[in-house]
Amino acid sequence: MSFTIKAGEDLGIPEVHFWTASACSFMGYLHFDELINRGIIPFKGKSS
Repeated sequence: MSFTIKAGEDLGIPEVHFWTASACSFMGYLHFDELINRGIIPFKGKSS
């Protein structure tokens, strides 16, 4: 919703932008170190 930036500027209203992630993304971020420790990531291709 990029129009909110312009509207906020025109009206003198501070704007705040939020980025929301899915639950799956959150779990990936939460367990990132464990995924590396277990060798699950980085993914290994056919040549590896």
